[in-house]
Formats: sequence, C-alpha cells, structure tokens
Amino acid sequence: MERSEQIDQLAAALAKFQGELEQPKLNSVVKVKTRGGYEYSFKYADLAECKNAAKKPLAANQLAVTQLIEEDGSIVTMLLHASGQWISSRTKMPVTEPGAQAMGSAITYAKRYAFCAMLGIVADDDEDGNLSQGNVASKGNAPAGGQPAPKPGKEMGRRMFDLKMLDRPDFFPGIHRYETEAKAKGQPFSIRAFLDGIYRIDENAMRQIEDRYTEYKINNNLS
Repeated sequence: MERSEQIDQLAAALAKFQGELEQPKLNSVVKVKTRGGYEYSFKYADLAECKNAAKKPLAANQLAVTQLIEEDGSIVTMLLHASGQWISSRTKMPVTEPGAQAMGSAITYAKRYAFCAMLGIVADDDEDGNLSQGNVASKGNAPAGGQPAPKPGKEMGRRMFDLKMLDRPDFFPGIHRYETEAKAKGQPFSIRAFLDGIYRIDENAMRQIEDRYTEYKINNNLS
C-alpha cells in the first residue's frame, strides 16, 4: 500500500463514509461447474451494484475511487480525498487459463475485490474468480429468499457454515438428492465429507447436521 504524506482528513472522511454506507444487495447468482466436474451456485453483489451502493456516500464525504490497469494486468486502486490526500493498493489475480477472456475475468474480479476491500464493502465471490481458475460459470439474477441449496465442489473457497441453513426447506432434500445420485453410481457418500468440501464446520455443528439429517430421512421414509 502507498499513501500521501498525511491522511488525517481522508481517514476522517472514510470513517464517515463507512458509517453512512448501506451494504449492496446480493443481486446476482452464479452457477459454477468446476474442472473436477462438480456444480454449485451462490449469490453475490456484482461490481456495478457495489459501486452504486458507494456512489452517494463517497460524494457526500468528498471521496472518489479510481482504478488503473497496469501493463502486467494488475489493478491500482486509489482512494482520493478532496484535500489531495490519497491511499492506493495494487492487486493482481493469478490466471491459470490462456486467452483474453480469462485475463479479462481476472481483471474484473480484481477490480471488484480491490474496490470492496478499499471501502469496506461486503460482497461474495463472483464467477470472474472462478473463470480465472478454469471453471465454467453462468451468471443470472439472484432469486428471492436465502442462499441456494449446498452442492459439492471441493475446489470452491470454503466459507463458515451458518446453522440457519438447517431451517431452509431445500437444505436436507438437496443433500439427499446427492446421496441418492452417489449411491446410484456406486460411489461412497458421507454427509461429513460432502459438507466439509463446501463449508468450514465445527464439530458441534456437524453433529447437529448429522442428527437432523437422520431425523429428516426417518420422517420422510427415506433410505
């Protein structure tokens, strides 16, 4: 990170900005097919939604963000204050696949990642990061309601499991669907291994999931 000699006015403006900021809506959903053949989906706020959420509080506090693309594909993100004070950071995402599309996806992801990190905006991962890693993704508008049902994919970045997921009507049916598919293919299935490939789950939460899943199968006469 680089910065101007003084950043006291910028820091005060940034603090006010973050107090006024309303976090962006998770307005998009992406379905990802990994190179390992698994599929999963998740919701996120795209770059346009993140910028829209930040636009008014930035202007109200005399702040601006600019992003420049360097020759090596890295992104320089600068937060500027009307006083002339500034801070900047450089971000570059690895690209494992050749071609302009993969490079463009990595740049778009880097811009969104750096923009949100600079301003303290909370948003989920999007398909651009997956594309830069060689996965295949298709984007759409996010449906109303909670997060999509869990699907396997050990190549995805694992996030902390929220026990509220247990109350989703599609949570246990989704797990059972993949258990049924695994058995039909003669493959072993473990709910622990299945979820551990997607989420970070502590032992207490895992036991609750296993107990509730057993109850679900008994109550619905499922094998």
